[in-house]
Amino acid sequence: MKMKIYTLGLMLLMAGSTFAQKSNAVATKVSVAPVIDGTLSEYALTNMVAKSIAIPQNLECGYTTSGPAINNTTSFGVAWDAENLYIGVRVIDAAVIAEDMVELFFSMKNEETTNCPGNWPKAYTSSEYQYQVSKLTATGTPTITSPQGAEPAIVASKVVKTAEGYDLEIQFLLSELDFFIDPKPVNANRVIGFDLFNVDYDVAATRAGHISWNACCSDRNWTESKNFGTVTLSDVTSTKDINSIVSTLSVYPNPANTDKVSVELNALSSETATISVVSSLSKTVYNKNVTFVPGQNNFELSTNGWSDGVYYILVSNGKSNKTQKLVITK
Repeated sequence: MKMKIYTLGLMLLMAGSTFAQKSNAVATKVSVAPVIDGTLSEYALTNMVAKSIAIPQNLECGYTTSGPAINNTTSFGVAWDAENLYIGVRVIDAAVIAEDMVELFFSMKNEETTNCPGNWPKAYTSSEYQYQVSKLTATGTPTITSPQGAEPAIVASKVVKTAEGYDLEIQFLLSELDFFIDPKPVNANRVIGFDLFNVDYDVAATRAGHISWNACCSDRNWTESKNFGTVTLSDVTSTKDINSIVSTLSVYPNPANTDKVSVELNALSSETATISVVSSLSKTVYNKNVTFVPGQNNFELSTNGWSDGVYYILVSNGKSNKTQKLVITK
């Protein structure tokens, strides 16, 4: 049995133990498997990847100085069924070049290793491995490589080039990810260690940014499994795509220099969902459960305490989300 790896800054621990520091993402259980075509409507892209990792790469563990300014906006969502784990990633990047990549790392036994200093291929155990996903400059099948020389446990993958960057979708076979775990616990409410990195080059050979979902702030932090975040496999099966419920979503004024903004959406049917507002630095500044009625729905949000910058209005029903960009300029 060989293992697999891709460049998409993502780390997973697939057993059950404690996590030192963590962000948590909820994986939606799907009744119909997503088509791996790079269309991300099946995912709630509410998990923001926004922790800057220090450069250069050869810093020792414990380095706490923050990295360079973040100029990408990266988010992801997770879904699952009895056989597969699905990851959808959206990257907004004005300059996508050949060196750009996304990284995924797995520690399937959730060993929470502490391996610094040291090179990753030697430091990690036989149940921990890395995926690197590159070739993101054009629509097609991304290149998948493994620093360990392992074949990846990928069923399918697709990248779609967009006007603002790219969308990436990957399907993993859970039985392959769980190869070293027996019995293989594919069950609801399971907690998986997980982290996602985005490595950004705006000019060849010059790294412009390196951001993570949970690990921070040293470039070597990802070598320690204890720093991974978590994904919880939800036991709720969602059947409705939010785009089949909400036909339009807008916010005004936008840009806004006022103390309030109005979120307006047109619902085609009744639905309970969540409206949240997330900054480009991954800070949630607003989160509220709401119920739509058929027709026009208006929600007034206070912007008091919000700093100037870019925010994302997210309307989510757990299966997928609809997003609107908002700029605050007070």
